[in-house]
Amino acid sequence: MSYKVRIEPSGHEFTAESCESLLHAGLRAGLNLECRCANGSCGHCMVRILQGDFELIRQPDFRLTPRQRAERQVLPCCVLVRSDMVIEARESRDVAGMPQQRLTARVARVDSLNERVRELHLRTPRSQTLQFLAGQRVTLHLEGVGRQELHLASCPCDGMNLKFHIPENPHQAFSRALFAGLGKGKRVEVEGPEGEFLLDEASRRPLIFIAWETGFAAVESLIEHAIALQMSQPMRLYWLASVESGRYLTNYCRSWQDALDEFHYQELDVAPDALARQLETIIAQQSEAAACDYYLILPEEQSASVIKVLQEAGLEGCSRLEWLAED
Repeated sequence: MSYKVRIEPSGHEFTAESCESLLHAGLRAGLNLECRCANGSCGHCMVRILQGDFELIRQPDFRLTPRQRAERQVLPCCVLVRSDMVIEARESRDVAGMPQQRLTARVARVDSLNERVRELHLRTPRSQTLQFLAGQRVTLHLEGVGRQELHLASCPCDGMNLKFHIPENPHQAFSRALFAGLGKGKRVEVEGPEGEFLLDEASRRPLIFIAWETGFAAVESLIEHAIALQMSQPMRLYWLASVESGRYLTNYCRSWQDALDEFHYQELDVAPDALARQLETIIAQQSEAAACDYYLILPEEQSASVIKVLQEAGLEGCSRLEWLAED
């Protein structure tokens, strides 16, 4: 059985299944509910039940005061929903509301996406998951190797399991260590999040995503978040690469196209110095270019030409840009 939950004061609504915690249901729906441990230890996720019935899953370690219990304040990670419900809860809606965090994660596994790209999976402690917004970055620190800033490829709905796409780069120590074989259980310090390459959740305009090679990581996070929010407007994804191996999850992208009625995916081979011309072509393909929202993550060395194209098309106000740094 499932129940409807409305959050005040935002008015956001989501569906909670009878077998999942109230917190998990909200995160699964793509909402940025404040939380840290998700197991009843810290009390950070506390909400107030304004209407509706619930059932305790487990007794939390965090001790609620008699007044809090009388006011129907609960830890949503520790309760099941038993009727339609209205709750009062905090939501992190922007960068200003996102706390800076530092935690120690461990390598869960490293997947080979192709000969040039690895997907690093980190798992945080249950007592300290990472809270972030889709499209943001964190800095990873590997002892004896150094630091590397990377975009999260994960959906914010799961702050315990973090994904990163890392290309082979002999000039970067972190990449060399990963491709040499990073053992399961290896400790990795995580700091962040940073960045404002964020989804406009209130927009109902068509979404155009344009990613260059491993910049797809940030776009994956944005698209998964949009799907979790059940955003219904058309979405178009253009994945650009200078070589075919620059794209490495093409079947995954095609699965979005197969599953979603208003999703279009296109692969484009383009040399970096022809990027601006390709961008002009993509913009020209949109029936009403100025009526769309654009999310572009492209090579930093092409920033001047990309910005010029957007200016000439009158799209600066509806574009969000993120740059991939040079090697």
